[in-house]
Amino acid sequence: MVRRFRRTLAERPHYVTALIVLVLLGAGLIVLAVLLPAGAMRDLLINLGATVVGVVLTAVVLEPLIEIARRPEERILTAFPHREFISGVAGARHTVKIMGAWPYVMDQPWRQPFLDAARSALRAGASVRILTMDPMSHAAEQRQDDLGTSVDVAALIADTLVELESFRDSLDSAAAQRFSVRIYSLLPPARLYLTDQRALCSFLSQGTNLGTDVRHYDTSIMSGLARFVDEQFDVIWGHRTTRALDSYWHLPLTTSSDGRRYDVQYVELDEVIYVASRRLIDVLFRRRLQDEQVSVPVNGSVAVFTLEASLDSSDEVSGIRTALDRKYGSRSELRQGLGAVVKLIPLPTPD
Repeated sequence: MVRRFRRTLAERPHYVTALIVLVLLGAGLIVLAVLLPAGAMRDLLINLGATVVGVVLTAVVLEPLIEIARRPEERILTAFPHREFISGVAGARHTVKIMGAWPYVMDQPWRQPFLDAARSALRAGASVRILTMDPMSHAAEQRQDDLGTSVDVAALIADTLVELESFRDSLDSAAAQRFSVRIYSLLPPARLYLTDQRALCSFLSQGTNLGTDVRHYDTSIMSGLARFVDEQFDVIWGHRTTRALDSYWHLPLTTSSDGRRYDVQYVELDEVIYVASRRLIDVLFRRRLQDEQVSVPVNGSVAVFTLEASLDSSDEVSGIRTALDRKYGSRSELRQGLGAVVKLIPLPTPD
């Protein structure tokens, strides 16, 4: 109710002016009546003042309540309501959650309005959490197969992640702590766009539909559908394979020879990790280190690997370059003249 009233004040200055005039008029009539001696004029002024105040209360309190009561618990929409959702984000005071292949509000021309709305929500103390599909995952490959050549899913998601990282870096420390992006590989049962008490849900289906042009359910977060999808959001958010944005971009390696840490670009193909780092590879070749070992955090623990700079075949090299380019786009170190990729070979676990 308070949020609705504030939104009304911001969007309707003439409405606000009229309310102020009515309040002053009603209060003035009542004060004047009190000053007059008892009689018909005093009773008339009191009644007029009370009527004016009643009109104000009706406009401020009862009308929004009636509007809420008239709004159905669930609406079925034939397309994603970009403008309505962005407005909900701007007015959010507690929670914003997004789960999908990528946030549709990051598409043009909605990107900047959404980021401005998210900034407003964060300044008001809300948390903003976004789950985006890993462009290297099998789920993204399936989505690409569905959409064909109409959309480059990996490139679109990579561009979105770059923009979200830039947005996070532009926030002050308090707001940045409430803004989180995680990248998942599991395929969720549905999409979720949640702002405080309302949730937009749509089911993932095969076909050439982008997702914005399918049926969406606008419902209360207390509905069975919203609670189910929200629970799935929390499950995927906390899953061990879901990565924070920083962990997605860079893998921290610590060399055994000197204990130095290198944050490197990487891809994981067929459960093998390949890294690309000009700084790391320059050090390895300059020192001519043999059997260098590195410690790498993997799923909450630390694993030890050896480094192998030579790859098995040109096809393998080509596949890794393609994967790195797909993941990092213009930020890929391979585009910056790096000529080698390092394979991480896990050391055998002692019996």
